[in-house]
Formats: sequence, C-alpha cells, structure tokens
Amino acid sequence: MFNHLFDIFGISIYSYGVLTALGYLTGIWLITREAARAEIDPKIIIEMAFPVLIWTMIGARLLYIITNIPSYIDMCSTQNDCFAVFRVWEGGLVFYGGLIGGFSAAVYYIRKYKLNTFKLLDVLAMGMPLGHAIGRLGCFSAGCCYGHETNSFLGVSFPQNSIPFNDEVLKGVIDVHANHSLSIHPTQLYEALGVSIIFLILWLFRNKKKFHGQIGLLYVILYSVERSIVEIFRGDGIRKHLFKWSPRSLTDFLGLPKGSAIILSTSQFISLIIVIIAVGFMIYLSKKAKNKVLE
Repeated sequence: MFNHLFDIFGISIYSYGVLTALGYLTGIWLITREAARAEIDPKIIIEMAFPVLIWTMIGARLLYIITNIPSYIDMCSTQNDCFAVFRVWEGGLVFYGGLIGGFSAAVYYIRKYKLNTFKLLDVLAMGMPLGHAIGRLGCFSAGCCYGHETNSFLGVSFPQNSIPFNDEVLKGVIDVHANHSLSIHPTQLYEALGVSIIFLILWLFRNKKKFHGQIGLLYVILYSVERSIVEIFRGDGIRKHLFKWSPRSLTDFLGLPKGSAIILSTSQFISLIIVIIAVGFMIYLSKKAKNKVLE
C-alpha cells in the first residue's frame, strides 16, 4: 500500500523492488545453507545467483508482457507510452515465467559442474518459498496481483493512484475523486501465507526424503495447487483465461462478484501441466530409488 518509500539522489526507491530483492537474498541465503548440507559447494550457488536472478526477472517480465500484449500496444499507440514494458518497479512479474527463466539459467551450471539435477532441485526448493513470500509482500505494497471485490472482513482498500484504485476508476466502478478503492481480497497476502506454509512443510519433510528430487517436486506440486486456489480470488485486470467457468452457486458461496471465473486462468493451466509432469517424475524417481541408496 506504500510503494514509494523515498528518493535518493533523484532516484525513487520503491517497496516493491526492496521487498523483491530482500526475498531473493533471503532465498539465496537459505539455499547456500542447504547446499552445504547437501554437499554441494555453496560457491556454486553464489556464482549462479546473479545470472539466475537476471533470467528470472527476464522470464517473469516476458510472460507478463506476453499475456498483456494488447494493453501495451494500446499504451504505446494511444498514450505514446512505449516504455511501460520496462517499468518493472510498478509491478508486473509472473512467477511461472520467472521459474522457467531462472531454471533455464541454472541448467548451464548443472552442466558446467556436473551436478545432480534433482539433488540441486531439492536445495533450491528450500529457499524459494520463503523468498517468494517476502516478494509477495512487495506485490501487496505495490497493489498489483490484487483480488476481487469482497464484503468479507478480510477485504482491504487501496489508496488513490494505486493499481487497484486506477483500475476501478477506468472500469467506472468508483469516482476518480474517491479516497480509496473498493474493498478487495488481499490475494498477495493469501499467497504469502500459502507459500510460507509450503516452506514449513518442506522444512519438516526435508530429513525424510527417500530420493533426490522429492522435496523439489513436492514444492512445485504444492505451489501449483496453492496458486490455483488463490487464482480463484484474483480480480486484477491482467487475469487471462483460456475459458471461463463461473457457476453462480459457487461464486455466491465464495463471496465473489457475479460472473467471476473460477477456472481456467493462464496460471491455473500452467499449474495443471506442472502438476502432471511433477507427479510423473515423482512416480518414476520413487520406483527408481526403491533398490538404490541415496548418493
């Protein structure tokens, strides 16, 4: 809700960027600890941290842009604002895009140092959820990734000139002179809570794994399920659906506005694909590990 923190030497510092960076650094710190514990040289993690960060940001931003091409074309053609695609500090990163981009960069180091891919995946999985939770607080401060309107006690309102406020003005549901947005689901906080719970589950389970890759695969499965649930309550204008299913009885039960789509958003579709692939790998590695000892 307070995205702009202060200016220093004429440069604006935003809480979105600060919290995203803090989340990434927290994740790296945890990952290096887990790497040492898994007998992977922590120096490798440090070496790959910055390149992976860059490709994570590129992947996250690209997927956001791809799913919002019409909006950017409109801003460029009608508002003469062709640089909006570069204003990452205003929000606009898609986690799955970042996951794909970051892992693509990590493949280079896996090959360079001949690392066990699934062993490294377990190590990375221990740092990602907590870092993600902190990053989602940045989303909350920026106002992006917000939820549907709600009368629930969980609802929050965002101030003037925030992303939810401006979107509601454009939609005509509030006046430009209003003091704040309508009450909406704080889906950023829902996700921060969800991935924090996932972190705790992985932390408790990490000493009980039966094969390399079990922690990492469990992470992507749990996150995909959690993300799909949170998507139901997302109401930001960038939501894209492959098709919309909005049963009145269910949306009423959940307290969602009439016509709100329960499925199938782009992120829900990606989640479904990831779960199918992860479960397949889980079954394969489980069978393979039955007669082998972890190395």
